[in-house]
Amino acid sequence: MNPMLDDALRRMRDALAGFLDRAVRPAEAVYRQQLALQDDPWHWTAPAVLGDLREQAQELGLWNLFLPGDQGAGLTAQEYVPLATLAAQSPIGPVAINCAAPDTGVMNLLAEQGTASQQRRWLQPLLAARVRSALAAAPAGTSIVRDGDECVVSGLQPGVPGALNPDARIFLVAAEAEPEVEAGPEVSAPRRRRHVVVPRSAAGVTVRRSTWAEGARDDRPPGGVATLVLDEVRVPVTNLLGFAGDRAGDGGSEARGDLGLDQERRTG
Repeated sequence: MNPMLDDALRRMRDALAGFLDRAVRPAEAVYRQQLALQDDPWHWTAPAVLGDLREQAQELGLWNLFLPGDQGAGLTAQEYVPLATLAAQSPIGPVAINCAAPDTGVMNLLAEQGTASQQRRWLQPLLAARVRSALAAAPAGTSIVRDGDECVVSGLQPGVPGALNPDARIFLVAAEAEPEVEAGPEVSAPRRRRHVVVPRSAAGVTVRRSTWAEGARDDRPPGGVATLVLDEVRVPVTNLLGFAGDRAGDGGSEARGDLGLDQERRTG
């Protein structure tokens, strides 16, 4: 390893360790107290102490460490692992530095496969921790059918972590898609797995607590495993991750108020 890079990583690890000892661990009891006062026990991002910790993390440069490239800390997966291990020693460590699952998985997919327009619409608010997300990763039994400029998403997604949190404003849903979903009805090809962004506020979306989790409250972020029911949910075809027709950057659906982020835009 480059000695200069090695020194930089060591300094980052030391800074993270100091932040955990000085600010995060002492805040754990306060976090539990504030969470207990919430009407919704799954609203684990609501305690004000998390906002204070996030501000400190950003000031220290301990933010979005998981994401490689210019949009994150520029670390490789190998370089990030010891930092993630260190942060996970506190139940609120990962979320304090915006490195908590399932958002990390969603943000990685948006960064790797999303168009510039999709990254502006969904990745940037997640990187700023203005909203949360959930990853519905079971494509079997969930389908995407194209209807003009829209996609119709139907199916059942069990075991979706973090979905009970009302701050999870967008769901990245894996589904089996017909080839014409993106390319048009004249294309003949096998069905394949696609990801589509579904706003929580979309008609036909129901979030239910998973039955196997009944009686077991998980206060450790991202507590709240849910079953996601998608009943003919209609979203713009540009919500397909990496949609080729969206690469021109026209941002057509961005102004239509169908993203589930309108309130956040007004208040953020």
